[in-house]
Amino acid sequence: MSAEEQHRLQITLQPISERHLEELKALNGVIFPIKYQEKLYRECLLFQGLTQGAFYDNSLIGAVAVRLEQQQDGTARLYLITLGVLAPYRSCGIGSQLLQRTLEAAREDPNIVDAYLHVQTSNEEAIRFYQRAGFEIAETLLGYYRKNRLNPPDAYILRKRLAS
Repeated sequence: MSAEEQHRLQITLQPISERHLEELKALNGVIFPIKYQEKLYRECLLFQGLTQGAFYDNSLIGAVAVRLEQQQDGTARLYLITLGVLAPYRSCGIGSQLLQRTLEAAREDPNIVDAYLHVQTSNEEAIRFYQRAGFEIAETLLGYYRKNRLNPPDAYILRKRLAS
């Protein structure tokens, strides 16, 4: 895609709803090496203000799917389940827009203290993307992706504090 074509893209960001569910499954099936369970998709629909899609010409080309995890102290953590953009639309800022929109919405809830996600240790592009957004590597989980038969099977937990 040329720079001129990228500039002309009219992308709409909007919450993912039930009617987008099959598109979200198909999108994730293309982007990620892991097949996510139906339960995950049902969970992320509970957080429509946080789970967002990027649409071009009424087609889903990118999305961020999240869930909130309630903590014993009454706070909550935002878990980024997936964030992905179809290859032809990458490097257009769409992933950054999706992430920014979701983090801004999360900051409106004072109970959400941080955001975190898992990234395969070999996925340098994703690690750089999240570090540019203020995430830091908090932990390494050896064998995290073993059941998914990914190589390497290790993951980083990347975390970003949201509450002040």
